[in-house]
Amino acid sequence: MLWGQFIIRHVIVKETTNWIVFFAGFDDIGYQYVIGGDGTVFEGRGSKYGGSHSPGYNTKSIGVCLLGNFMTTLPSSNAVSSLKKLHTCLQHQGMLSANNSVFGHKDVRPTSCPGKEFYDRILTEDFGSFWHRIEPVMWTGQSYR
Repeated sequence: MLWGQFIIRHVIVKETTNWIVFFAGFDDIGYQYVIGGDGTVFEGRGSKYGGSHSPGYNTKSIGVCLLGNFMTTLPSSNAVSSLKKLHTCLQHQGMLSANNSVFGHKDVRPTSCPGKEFYDRILTEDFGSFWHRIEPVMWTGQSYR
């Protein structure tokens, strides 16, 4: 599958399992990839499968989650470097369109994710022409699946 969008999120580690698996009723994590603070990239669902991270965008985007709370701090330089490398790698593998759009989760949902500090400073500087800010699409009762 060729994806056209790359959506970036953040999540506080201790909340991840409880909310995603138990509250939302999923069997597994909803993101295709998760990046740890040390820059390690973990495969969630992978690029071959749709995610469950952004209703209305799950069938046309790759969801990547960085572990941490970035409302007032920035992710580590290792995590940001891995995020950029993952973005490039997925394009080279033909999994992500060469003319894809990069969004923060708050661009497609009414949320503060991926965190004010991260959104304001890192994303706009590191993704250049891929970066697009759009008005958030309001949730319409769609399932996350």
